[in-house]
Amino acid sequence: TLLVDRTLFTVADVPIRLVDVVIVVLAAALMVALQWLVFRTKLGRAMRAVSFDERTASLMGINVNRVVSITFAIGAALAAAGGVIYTLKYSSLTQTADAKWVLLGLKAFVAAVVGGIGNIRGAVAGGLIIAGIETFGVAYWSPALRDLYVFVVLILVLLLKPSGLFGRAVVEKV
Repeated sequence: TLLVDRTLFTVADVPIRLVDVVIVVLAAALMVALQWLVFRTKLGRAMRAVSFDERTASLMGINVNRVVSITFAIGAALAAAGGVIYTLKYSSLTQTADAKWVLLGLKAFVAAVVGGIGNIRGAVAGGLIIAGIETFGVAYWSPALRDLYVFVVLILVLLLKPSGLFGRAVVEKV
């Protein structure tokens, strides 16, 4: 363990531990850094141009292969940061073919859908919403239904606001 496991305060009889606060702060810092990179740098502008139309971006002088490579490297670095954050809370690991890892990937996808696909702040907010619902669901109802809470939220969001909580319906003219 990297952090001392202690309770800082309680919210509605649910203990909030130091590791929980550190996880939220790290997630927020990573979100701000990624948001800055994507919307305030030349690389971010190139990434957005390549994602919109690869061919036109190359005609405008953007090295598409370089941008794609850097984007994958950033994604791998964020995945590594996610792994470190995961091990802050759960110090034991299981075999890589475990069903728990598939479920974590599904929950990450659900977080992106809940927040709004393509929206960085929405994906982080979706993850925090799902984490909160899981935590309070386990505390107040049944721990056995932990995964059910996530997918109920997904169904509700898809029924009520299909573009996600922070997403916008985009109409593309042809």
